[in-house]
Amino acid sequence: MNTLTTTPPAKADIVRLIESNPKLQPSTKKQYTKAITAYLDSGNRLTDADALATYAQGLSKSSRAFLKAAIRLWGDKVALKAKVGPLVTV
Repeated sequence: MNTLTTTPPAKADIVRLIESNPKLQPSTKKQYTKAITAYLDSGNRLTDADALATYAQGLSKSSRAFLKAAIRLWGDKVALKAKVGPLVTV
């Protein structure tokens, strides 16, 4: 496994990713942040699909949708990093 799949993402990085997305309305950013923060505060990791599924089962449909969308943003970023590879800065 590589670093992207074994290192738990930092909550601050995920929140920053949500907050910096220009396509999201402020109220949507707040809901995404609330959903992802609550999940990570439960002690689970985004890379643990079973824990994520179990956690999501206890949520309302709207909360589940916000969590799913927030995780999709993070997943898209991980996929992009995997495609591009490490960026070299000089």
